[in-house]
Amino acid sequence: MIGAAGVGKTANFLYPNIEYACASGVSFVTTDTKGDLLRNYAGIAKNYYGYQISVLDLRNPMRSDGNNILTLINKYTDQSLADPSNLAAKAKAEKYAKIAAKTIICSDGQSGNYGQNAFFYDAAEGLLAATILLISEF
Repeated sequence: MIGAAGVGKTANFLYPNIEYACASGVSFVTTDTKGDLLRNYAGIAKNYYGYQISVLDLRNPMRSDGNNILTLINKYTDQSLADPSNLAAKAKAEKYAKIAAKTIICSDGQSGNYGQNAFFYDAAEGLLAATILLISEF
C-alpha cells in the first residue's frame, strides 16, 4: 500500500487487519519501526485474545525479548562433553550449528542461487559453524 503521510494507511488498513488476525486466532509477525503497533495493540492482543507478544528491538536491546540461538547447540555439546562416547549428542550439536550458520549466512533461504560464488558461501557457513561449535564448548 502506497500513500502519503497522514492519509490513513495505518488506521484504516493495518489496524483493522491486525484486529481481524487477532480475532481469527492466527499467528503473525509485524514490523513496527515507530512502536505504534506495540503501544496500541500489544495489550489488546494479549489481554483480550490471549496472544503471547514477543519484541525484537534492535535499537534498544534491553526492551527486547531474549532469544539464544545456541541453546540446543550448547545442550548437546554439554552432553557430548560429559559423555565422550555419546556420538548422537555430538552429531546433533554439529547439525544445529550447521543450521544456525546457514540461517545467518543465507538469510533469504535461497542457498542454491550462488552460482560461481557457491564455494565462498559454503566456506563461510563452515567457518561460522566451526566457530559456533568452538564457542559452545566453553
